[in-house]
Amino acid sequence: MSRSTVLVVDDELSIRESFGLILSDQYRLLLAASGEAAVKYCVDEPVDLVYLDIRMPGLDGLETLRKIREVRPQTMVIMVTAVNDMSKAAEAVKFGAYDYVVKPFDVNQIQDTTASILARRGITREAQRIAFRGEEINLIGSSRPIEQARAMVEEARNKEGGVLVLGEGGVEKEWVARSLLTPGQEFVQLDLSTLSPDHLDKVLFGEKRGGSVTELSRMMGKLEEVEQGVIFLDNLDRLPIKLQEKLAGIDFSVRLVCGSSFNLKEMGFNRELLDQVSETMIELPPLRERSEDLPLLLDHFLEVFNRKHARNIKGFSPRINELLSSYPFPGNMLELELMVERLVLTVESPLLEPEDLPLNVLLHPQVSYTKSLEEIYAEFEKGFIKEVMIRCDQDKSRAAQRLGLKISVLNSKLT
Repeated sequence: MSRSTVLVVDDELSIRESFGLILSDQYRLLLAASGEAAVKYCVDEPVDLVYLDIRMPGLDGLETLRKIREVRPQTMVIMVTAVNDMSKAAEAVKFGAYDYVVKPFDVNQIQDTTASILARRGITREAQRIAFRGEEINLIGSSRPIEQARAMVEEARNKEGGVLVLGEGGVEKEWVARSLLTPGQEFVQLDLSTLSPDHLDKVLFGEKRGGSVTELSRMMGKLEEVEQGVIFLDNLDRLPIKLQEKLAGIDFSVRLVCGSSFNLKEMGFNRELLDQVSETMIELPPLRERSEDLPLLLDHFLEVFNRKHARNIKGFSPRINELLSSYPFPGNMLELELMVERLVLTVESPLLEPEDLPLNVLLHPQVSYTKSLEEIYAEFEKGFIKEVMIRCDQDKSRAAQRLGLKISVLNSKLT
């Protein structure tokens, strides 16, 4: 399995070197000193995660973010910002950045954030083969839309044939595919938005290798290699026409489950293949249409990530449930899951409060949060300076140097 690719974009050599020391052992690391170079990297090859400086000469962070989103919409982008650029970080989130980190950043935070995002999204250049371990998998919630989805999943369990799972990006399509496994079967997941047509052809159907007749061998594709189990093709709408024709009419020995966020008929998708993969169709609701399930989901993810990261966050204040019920969650379940994990990793208090939520949530026009941006920023700045002082053993000179402030300014902020 190849390593995930992380691109670091910063005009400061010291920052690029710092990321290199932190991440190069675990990931394939690309370093760019400008926005223009970063965009070229993203045009030339798939990039899984980008750490992008906001303030750069030439193409600045916000414009670079826009161009990356155009050429690689699936790539996750985290903005790197100084304390005095927090307003730009919030603007970047509105333009599609997933999150931001603040200089001087914490090594453990960068490692945990990178591992969390790449692991939870399951990004990889190869198909992911995961053995089913028999754990119980459930769609969490009691809302009417999720009850209807659960009934459709149960129907699919009781019959054979292809399954097409429809829903916006970030809903639980992968869960549906996994839930159709039985103990001892294998699960292969392919995200068609991250694989080139040639590579996908080889992964599915195999390829011949060797330069002579005596050396000639054949690498089996996943359609042959997996004898019992489920192959999940997510983002089926990205399947090239030639491969649609190649897949149509094949008698699969495995169960093919496909996911899409679009109406494939309206896209002119191969009709024979569409009929084959949609013998059962399951529609999953977006999170905004099942907001009554949020308390259960929040408690579930809190328990999962407390256990995963050996933390002991007790719970959420009632005000958080109220605020999140009005937030539309454009990233759906994936966004909620990543948000809770980030809170578990970064918040020290035992009870999570509204102030702990990401700025893109607090500043969303549909969310009624009573504090102004200035108040939110002031609270963040106060907490951040306090944390830097602790890390510098209360040495104001060292803290001022790390923060990029004069000691007189730091003193005024500490009073």
